[in-house]
Amino acid sequence: MNMAWTSRLPTLGALSLAGVLFSLAAPSMTATMDSLKPSSSSGLMPSGLHRARDQAVTRNVRVVLCKSADGVSCTSAEGWEQGWIVFQDANGNGSREPSEAILRREVRLSAGLSVYGTGSLARSVSFGPSGAIRPPSASPRRPAS
Repeated sequence: MNMAWTSRLPTLGALSLAGVLFSLAAPSMTATMDSLKPSSSSGLMPSGLHRARDQAVTRNVRVVLCKSADGVSCTSAEGWEQGWIVFQDANGNGSREPSEAILRREVRLSAGLSVYGTGSLARSVSFGPSGAIRPPSASPRRPAS
């Protein structure tokens, strides 16, 4: 028998064994990944709020995060799990106009997750240039003279 083949046989055997083990582990890995989806989706809302606030401070403008089913306009129906958009609110009304840039879109959350706000947070969250939460129609305060 050739010396080159005898040194390669253990390597080929090890690779074959690794392939079999991997094919057995793949289904359980899929189940593990599926079980992690809800927990990763649950972090999207806090992350979205943080990014919206960061954009308001960075751009020195009012930025709104509102729930959106279509990824283009704000809605007052249903909960936040349907998705949301972050946009630069140039006119300060809390609703996205066609001329206002969308900074971020988030699509529907995983099935089984629900996110609801109360009061003014039921529809949107607005951040002023300082990063403070502002009511949709409030203008920035001017310092007293």
